[in-house]
Amino acid sequence: MFEDHSANQIAAELNQVQHYDPQYTGALSMLDEATLRWTLRHPVLSAPQNAFSQARYRQKPTLANQGRDQQQAWADVVTAAEALALALRPYGDEQLQFCGVRSVYGTCHGLVHDGPCTRSDNHVND
Repeated sequence: MFEDHSANQIAAELNQVQHYDPQYTGALSMLDEATLRWTLRHPVLSAPQNAFSQARYRQKPTLANQGRDQQQAWADVVTAAEALALALRPYGDEQLQFCGVRSVYGTCHGLVHDGPCTRSDNHVND
């Protein structure tokens, strides 16, 4: 869902996490996946992305995780999302470019940056 978003656009969405319903974990999952890809291009994002990912997993609503613990878990998600947004902001309007050619596994989604696709060994030559 966020593949074509710039760093600023993803950061803006991360800043909106505070307005999400804590029960709606789908968007958090998509943001986790999208920001993980950014760590491949910019390894400096690994620590804040990992913190967001870990907070997201700890907050998943369960019967055993309610009340104050659940409130704290959600606060941790919001804090981690804001920190990750702040870390993404310096990359501005940069977007990740994905390959898109046919591969042995369907469409290739390898990163393309200053050279060939990172997964070109799986491409199908017509």
